[in-house]
Amino acid sequence: MKTPIDQKNGNGYQGYNPQGKSGAPEYNGWKNRDTWSVAVWINNDYKLYTSAVNFMKDNPDKDNPYIGFILGMYMTNMVTPDAVEYMSDKLDYPALNDMMRELVA
Repeated sequence: MKTPIDQKNGNGYQGYNPQGKSGAPEYNGWKNRDTWSVAVWINNDYKLYTSAVNFMKDNPDKDNPYIGFILGMYMTNMVTPDAVEYMSDKLDYPALNDMMRELVA
C-alpha cells in the first residue's frame, strides 16, 4: 500500500509526512512551507499559472527556470498572498525548477 507521500497528482506529492523520504521534515512533500506555498500559488492562480506555462514554452531549456520566471515577471520583491517571498534563502530552488519544467512536460 502506498503512503500519502507516494501518491502523485499533477501538482506534486501530497500529504504531510513529518519525516519525508529523506528522513528530514517535509511540508506536503516539499522541503518546507515556503517552497510549498510558492508552488501552490503558481499552480493555482490562473494569471500566474498561465504566465509560468507561457514562460516555459518560450524557454524550455532554461537551466534555472524558476528564477528566470520570477526575474522576468519583476516579482523579486513580491510575496505570495500568505506573505512568503518569491525570492528567499528558504526556498528549495531545485524543486521549484522541477515544478516549472513539469508545467510543460
